[in-house]
Amino acid sequence: MWKQFLYFSKAERVITLVLVTLVFILLIVTRCLPYLISPVSTSIKEEDLNTYLSFLESLEKKENIPFSSDISSERFVFNPNKADSATLVRLGLKPYQAGNIVKYRTKGGVFRTKKDITKIYGIEEEWFQEIQPYIDLPEKQAYKSSKVVYEKPKHTFTPSFPRQEKYSQGTIIDLNLADTTELKKIPGIGSGIAKRIVQYRSKLGGFYSVKQLKEVWGISPETYETLIPWFTIKSPSINRLKVNFLDLEQLRQHPYINYYQAKAFVTLRNNKGKLESIDQFSLLDEFSEHDRERLHYYLDFQ
Repeated sequence: MWKQFLYFSKAERVITLVLVTLVFILLIVTRCLPYLISPVSTSIKEEDLNTYLSFLESLEKKENIPFSSDISSERFVFNPNKADSATLVRLGLKPYQAGNIVKYRTKGGVFRTKKDITKIYGIEEEWFQEIQPYIDLPEKQAYKSSKVVYEKPKHTFTPSFPRQEKYSQGTIIDLNLADTTELKKIPGIGSGIAKRIVQYRSKLGGFYSVKQLKEVWGISPETYETLIPWFTIKSPSINRLKVNFLDLEQLRQHPYINYYQAKAFVTLRNNKGKLESIDQFSLLDEFSEHDRERLHYYLDFQ
């Protein structure tokens, strides 16, 4: 071939060399061109995507234009506690749905299981079922046992209380002078009964007879019979009611005077003047013989 090339004319040899050179250059260019020209990036910047999605969402809300995105729905592993709105839209959510997830997190919300994402307004069950395998969260929340196991104490402590000292048989005390401490030393009398005896004695103004113990609430007939031998009344110091000076409300505070009897006191006093004796009430229906008998210990007509 090269021998034949020597027989070409000068012009033919020049044209041949030019053609060979062009072919060689063309081959080099076609092989190196992909490396010389940088490929056009088709990726979308996140901030541009967010701007675009916000624009679409505003159209959907203000103009009632249904959302449609040209961005194809992708599938990849993601954590809804960390993914931004652009990432969520790439997964197939609408802008307002992605926005609801971000707002939920902003207010302190946390997704603990895959199912938690369905609690967000607008999340569709169909999308969740499709995306569930890609959610980087557990299926169920692991709960820590709150059961507390108490060990039975090896040694138990039983508090000891001092035993109440009781009077020996044959002791007799004054019913009008005994306080609760002394009363509790009587067999059959505890703190409750001792307290009620003192309170009732105070309302009466004092006891004139041991038999009045029957009137104390909580003392049964059987208990009363056992208490009789323990008490006496040596000095019946009784606080009497000044019936010529007390009003209706003051009179009715006494256990032996009811409302109608107190009113009778006041009416008779207003009509007759100063009251002189319990006998003035003998003709009144409000007072029985029993009433007059026990009241004369508590009335002062001075």
